[in-house]
Amino acid sequence: DNAGLGSYPAQISGLTAVSVATGDNYFAAATTDGRVDVNRFGTASTTLTLTSGSTGKQARITQVAAASGTVLALDGDTGEVYRIRHGIPWTKQDGYQYGSYSTWIVEQIRAGMVPSHTGGSAKTTESGEVTTFHLSSYVTGIVEISAGDEHMLMLHQSGKVYVMGNYKNLSLGAGRGESEIYGLN
Repeated sequence: DNAGLGSYPAQISGLTAVSVATGDNYFAAATTDGRVDVNRFGTASTTLTLTSGSTGKQARITQVAAASGTVLALDGDTGEVYRIRHGIPWTKQDGYQYGSYSTWIVEQIRAGMVPSHTGGSAKTTESGEVTTFHLSSYVTGIVEISAGDEHMLMLHQSGKVYVMGNYKNLSLGAGRGESEIYGLN
């Protein structure tokens, strides 16, 4: 039964890639032309062309990482990072919800939150102080990415490692609680 996998290797027709990753019932590939191919097993594949937020040009994706319902993609030219997740348009029938995994939502990772005097998102600190923040520029200079079920790691060109995701119970090892604002600069 081939090492417990129950099948044997088969080539994915028409796909050539420089990086591959797999999550729950889907896979992703950084294609040789710098795009991202995402595929829910048993459904048609979707190829995404991503655009750099800092240059406005097509991103050249050189690495993908995946976990749960999320794909991370790394632009090898700028070091920008993208999160790709499935958007599930749910319909309710007979008391059950049915979804389609045909829609993918792309979000570019920002470098963090900075204080703002002109508006943005309100944040209440542990001491009860309310501060307003806005998202800063896009993350750049990343050379490697890794994905977990509720977090991601990014290796910066300086050698520093950054983490983001679910901060509950200090589980990220960043030494801060849920109320802190994290960012790259």
